[in-house]
Amino acid sequence: MIIGGLSLPTEMKTRTLIIAVALCVTAATSGFCANPQIGTWKLNEAKSTFTPGMGKNTTVVFSRLGGDRWQVATTIDRVNKNGKRTQTHTIWIGKRDGKPYPVTGSQTYDAIAYTEHGFTAMKKGKVIMTGTITYAEDGKSRVVTANGTSAGGKRLESTAKYDKQ
Repeated sequence: MIIGGLSLPTEMKTRTLIIAVALCVTAATSGFCANPQIGTWKLNEAKSTFTPGMGKNTTVVFSRLGGDRWQVATTIDRVNKNGKRTQTHTIWIGKRDGKPYPVTGSQTYDAIAYTEHGFTAMKKGKVIMTGTITYAEDGKSRVVTANGTSAGGKRLESTAKYDKQ
């Protein structure tokens, strides 16, 4: 093998080839392995719409857990329909595998099931809200659309736009 005009022994050729292939595979897959969800997201209220009387998630923080790129811890700061902070640090720990994982700190739901592009929130096993999550190509913003029903039976809809901090 000749590199830069130098002839390398067979053993070095093999090592060089293995290292080159490993670097190429790592570089090629690193973009596919990234979880766009990870980070701190702040609600952009000016670009969002909510059913009147609906609370809002003002800050959502997704933190990666361990070596699994899809296992995350989520911390949410929320305000009620009057704009007062009522729930801080609602916490969800799980994977985006479509299975429900428990939530602590929320009066509205007790489990959420995430997929790559959406979620289902539940209370005592009953679905109360579903939604979709779309990330911008540049990873700097996301849109969360949600549809559900309040405890009193009122239809709730929102389109929340978040900016990555």
